[in-house]
Amino acid sequence: MLIDSWVWVELFEGSQKGAKARELMRGEKLYASALTLAEIAFWCMRSDRNPKQYLDAIKSNAVILNVDEITAETAGRVLADLRKKSPGMGMVDAILYVQAVASGVPLLTGDEHFKSLEEVQFIE
Repeated sequence: MLIDSWVWVELFEGSQKGAKARELMRGEKLYASALTLAEIAFWCMRSDRNPKQYLDAIKSNAVILNVDEITAETAGRVLADLRKKSPGMGMVDAILYVQAVASGVPLLTGDEHFKSLEEVQFIE
């Protein structure tokens, strides 16, 4: 299961949605995109948190997927189609989606951009 930044933030904040995510993650092999590390570092800096503890938590609980050439090229090609289903979807979202599909695992998220897509386990 590839864990979106949205989920990590909910987990770190101890929200009800984070608790729901934790249940869904239990017993699963977890993955995170290297781009998620960037998004979480940015979230930490915006909210006056030390990124090290949060990034270490992700790295110790998930296999980190790097963005390779094939993933980048694929995401660039599919983003236009993804935006037809989900206007406003960004390139990082497209890359995460492609990484999940290529890895054969669901993308766990509550980010509205992913709500209508297959291969997504959506947290309401």
